[in-house]
Amino acid sequence: MKMKASLKGKYASDKGTASGSIAVNAAGDANLRATFTDSTISLSKPGSFTIDYNVPKNGFLFYRLFLQDFRFQFMNTMRVFKKPVIFSYTHFYRANRTALDGSMCFNTANRVSASCDSNGGAKVRYVYKHRGGRTTFEPSYDFKKDSLEFAVSQMIRSEGVVRASYQTSSKVLEIDWFRGSKLSPSFPGFGILQSGRATKVSKSNS
Repeated sequence: MKMKASLKGKYASDKGTASGSIAVNAAGDANLRATFTDSTISLSKPGSFTIDYNVPKNGFLFYRLFLQDFRFQFMNTMRVFKKPVIFSYTHFYRANRTALDGSMCFNTANRVSASCDSNGGAKVRYVYKHRGGRTTFEPSYDFKKDSLEFAVSQMIRSEGVVRASYQTSSKVLEIDWFRGSKLSPSFPGFGILQSGRATKVSKSNS
């Protein structure tokens, strides 16, 4: 059996921080990757599982390693009616919370996803990409909040994306501008909160 391993490291002297990664590729499907920074240690197998641990500031204590900030995620893909279904199981040890997520792609334009957790939260979302993805429609429903949300995203040439969303529970309309391909707002979005006849402007949390 052939096995390949690679090690990468980085240290920022101005910030006093260090990070590194170890990748092991064995024959077959046994591929593992471990990463570490000053505050987080991760072990993952792409598409299968991820284990994250947030390191306490006072060092590596055994009981802290197993009883504090620990997250485990298991991922897998199966086929239903010849369509790929991707699902994940995530458990947060410290918060004692478990989350289940799943998504099904019917084709490149249509996708349905659903999520639920042990706190009673559940949400379902439908994504439709029109004109090759230049326009995206995303209706979703939050069962815990009994709230319907509708979002529309529009690509503007190569300049970026404009996204508008509205929630029926909060009655907030949010508009964001994303520059380039990264979905991080280039400037804070704004919302219009309507409560009866009163109207005020509020900042977006995105």
